[in-house]
Amino acid sequence: MTITVTGANELAAEFRAAAAELPAALGEALEGYGDTLAEAVRAHASGRPGPEIQTGEYVGSIGVAISGGGPSRSVEVGTDEPQGRRLEYGFYGQTDALGRTFYQPPYPHFGPAVDETEGALDAALAAVVGLLG
Repeated sequence: MTITVTGANELAAEFRAAAAELPAALGEALEGYGDTLAEAVRAHASGRPGPEIQTGEYVGSIGVAISGGGPSRSVEVGTDEPQGRRLEYGFYGQTDALGRTFYQPPYPHFGPAVDETEGALDAALAAVVGLLG
């Protein structure tokens, strides 16, 4: 009995071509998701149940930072404002560096945004995996 496989070389070439595109495609997918997540965080930080907007400075500080490249690319959504952690998790009976004592409830905005956009990340990664098929 003889088994003949035809097209194996062509299929292998297609897989190699897709694999070469994979790092850039993953990076683009992560950057796109970072933008989606940052927009959702800003929306959740623009009023109840998230924090109320006082000056707009805090919401404006929520951004995307991209580091690395290729398969080592990293996308981080966050803020460099000191009140970010306090707003997300609350601050009960603790004294800050300036000697002020706060009894502030949490106003989650990052957590709900991650939950809300999880499907967008799944879809972006599924599209990248689709390059291989």
